[in-house]
Amino acid sequence: MAGYTRNDTGNNIADGNVINAADLDGEFDAVETAFNSAGGHKHDGTSAEGAAIEKIGPAQDGLMDATAFYPKADGTYDLGKTGAEWQDLYIDGTAYLDAASVTGDVTFGDNNKAVFGAGSDLEIYHDGSHSYIDESGGTGNLRIRATNLVLQSVGEEDYATFVANGAATLFYDNAEKISTTATGIDVTGIVDASDLVRFGVNNSEIANNYVRFKPTGAAYIDHSTVGQEINFRLSNASSLDKTVMTLSSAGNVGIGVVSPSAKLHVDNGSGSALYVGLANNIYSRGAEHIWQSLNNASEYMRIDASGHAIIPAGVTLGTAAGVYSANNTLDDYEQGSYTVQLFDASSGGNASSSSVTGYYTKIGNQVTVRFDALNNINTTGMTGANELHFSLPFSASSTGRSAGSVVSDTLTFDSGATMVTPQVLDSASRGQFRTTGSAVTDKVTQVQDINSGATDIHTFTLTYFTA
Repeated sequence: MAGYTRNDTGNNIADGNVINAADLDGEFDAVETAFNSAGGHKHDGTSAEGAAIEKIGPAQDGLMDATAFYPKADGTYDLGKTGAEWQDLYIDGTAYLDAASVTGDVTFGDNNKAVFGAGSDLEIYHDGSHSYIDESGGTGNLRIRATNLVLQSVGEEDYATFVANGAATLFYDNAEKISTTATGIDVTGIVDASDLVRFGVNNSEIANNYVRFKPTGAAYIDHSTVGQEINFRLSNASSLDKTVMTLSSAGNVGIGVVSPSAKLHVDNGSGSALYVGLANNIYSRGAEHIWQSLNNASEYMRIDASGHAIIPAGVTLGTAAGVYSANNTLDDYEQGSYTVQLFDASSGGNASSSSVTGYYTKIGNQVTVRFDALNNINTTGMTGANELHFSLPFSASSTGRSAGSVVSDTLTFDSGATMVTPQVLDSASRGQFRTTGSAVTDKVTQVQDINSGATDIHTFTLTYFTA
């Protein structure tokens, strides 16, 4: 026994010896001193200490064998007690507890885990940088259950709250943003979706650049407040500074105007406007009104500031509605004036110094020309034997036919000729005069038939055809 030193150094207490009471008394005193020592009773495990101590306690309650220290009866004895607690417990291995009641902290080192489940299904630990609750290898779900569940920051700001039979709510900076309701969700603030948002049983869509309805029936964009408008806005010089279309509560559509006064009211903001459905009529207002192609900007029709209609491609008349026919299309109408002169050739040549203003009307490819009082015609410088020609506002067609009349005086006629008429030959750019009479051969009037300085053409009318 540690702490006990044998007093019988002379080995008087031995077999075959007469034992003196003093020797025994000294040994007993040494044993008593060892038992009463403040160092306790111990056995150093050597044979000199005697047999190993296997049982301790007043009723041999604590037992020891080669692999375990254990109580005499299962579930009966405590390790420490109230007011006499052990300080630290060091265990290298597994602690098996039927139950545990902890009145202080349980501390785990980095990467030391609190493990739950027969198959280590749930683990709680800290790796030195982050904390984890892992349920990765187990069967079933990780369930966090409470009547009112609140997830908070260390500073007690709410991240999320969950109420049994009530709302699930998400927070940003301790401010409520999304909350579930009996009919859906309530959102406080802006919904910023990086992709499309689908809604309804047919998955209608709202995406970054479109709204797409997918119901099997009609789709609606509504405003349920009485008397209010729906406005469509774009960003021109600044964000949302341009209202491009307005749907009024009266059912009017305004483009470029925020208070439309007709079923369709279009206004460019510079004095031009179009009204459709105003008093059962169509009105437009502006300096000019132009209809043109969106593809190539070709102009189809223009109504100018004076009310004149200008239609470059012409007007088709006398066909069924919506039917175009080139033969029924009037594509040209002109009225104008030009200078009438006489020449000694069908092109080029010498011109008379006498002239007068002529007037023409062109309808399609038919031209009617007239002039009056080409008097005292001067032929100086012209070749007398050449045919006499007069100018035209337009060249004739390849099948140019003409009809007309002329009244003149002091014009020389061949024998038997009694009348003179104007004519235009095919593809000609100038006309001619032809004299004729009963039983005489027609003749083209020559320059020399003019009495220079005396012959007059009082009136002239001609109709011919252009290309």
